[in-house]
Amino acid sequence: MIDDDAILSNGVRGLAASFASGALTPSIALGAFRRRIMRVNPLINAFLSLNLNEAQSSAALSDARWRRGAPLSGVDGVPL
Repeated sequence: MIDDDAILSNGVRGLAASFASGALTPSIALGAFRRRIMRVNPLINAFLSLNLNEAQSSAALSDARWRRGAPLSGVDGVPL
């Protein structure tokens, strides 16, 4: 398993390339971002609200599209 720091340091192009190669899924990437937000946000208050359930549902749909080889775009599933 890839550690969170490795995932978070990928950038958009790196994440998209990892999704395309199957080395990483949007759901796994989202998990790394979620853990970072939960760890850091209490200190900096960057987010007023989060809809993590919707984000997880969207990531799961993106996972399926990448598995089928039919992503919506080259950056489908990259957390923003």
